Amino acid sequence: MLRLEYDVVDSYELLSVDTYRYGSAPYSGRDDRIGQILEVTLPSGKKCFITYEESYYRYECTYNDDGINTIYIDDANEQCFIEIESDTTDFHFSRYDTLQEAKEAIEKVEDLGYYRVIFT
Repeated sequence: MLRLEYDVVDSYELLSVDTYRYGSAPYSGRDDRIGQILEVTLPSGKKCFITYEESYYRYECTYNDDGINTIYIDDANEQCFIEIESDTTDFHFSRYDTLQEAKEAIEKVEDLGYYRVIFT
């Protein structure tokens, strides 16, 4: 398995609607997320883009003892991975072929009505 490097090409926040509307009230923000778009050059020379989001708040039940989240990527039948330093195991990711596809997918999250997207 091959460990790959990545570059952060953009950052964003997913704020729950309660946080967006009411600020940091005790009942809001429990599922706020911070995110990044990562650019990865695969062994084949092709680039892919990963949207990576993790919980903004750290909870004891999701504490990451290893301090690393691993994302596995297939490239022409070769298994590769990237490692992201993090204190939480509460993360999500998706892979896209272009930066434009990645940004459009993030923007569509607002259509679900739960989050507001803020690019930073």
